Amino acid sequence: MPQESSPSWEVIVAAALEAAKVSDWKRCQELCALTAERRSPALMTVSRFNILICQYQLGFTNLIPERALPLIEHLPPDTVLATLGLSLLAARKNGTLQDYKRVVLALADAGKEALELPSVPIFVLLHEDEIRCTVHEFSDASLMSEIVSSFLAMNSLNSDSRTKLESLAQRYRERADITANNLLESKASKPGRSQ
Repeated sequence: MPQESSPSWEVIVAAALEAAKVSDWKRCQELCALTAERRSPALMTVSRFNILICQYQLGFTNLIPERALPLIEHLPPDTVLATLGLSLLAARKNGTLQDYKRVVLALADAGKEALELPSVPIFVLLHEDEIRCTVHEFSDASLMSEIVSSFLAMNSLNSDSRTKLESLAQRYRERADITANNLLESKASKPGRSQ
């Protein structure tokens, strides 16, 4: 009797990405757990991060910041902002956002343009070189904008921190404008629409 071979890690990762794209977070988490046991330390670490994304989407947020932030030193550089973002999103749901001021300031210090800022991550796809990643995320960054606004409402900010966060808030507003314009242009260019 021929022995069944298990699917390759590439097939499992592709299936996990597809599950994430249709918001089947439980299936995505199961598939990521399979890849977390395979191949290389880089794939294992990215798989662990994807599991945290699934847990966030499923509402299990309690330990995400404590588990995600230490992964930064082991993840490809392309995932740093997504890791900071996921940690802040989970802290917001946990009611512990005020404990992560250093994280939002690190995000503000990253010096990224509006469209480079993180929103809600969906999946991180490790490239074959295991050095680069593609971060799939929702285009709506309103939750991240709300997080920055929450910090700006704190009276305990010094002027330097306030300036950094105001800049970050402005970049998130720019991202919202760009996203809205892109959606409007997309809808206007579809066939059958009057212009």
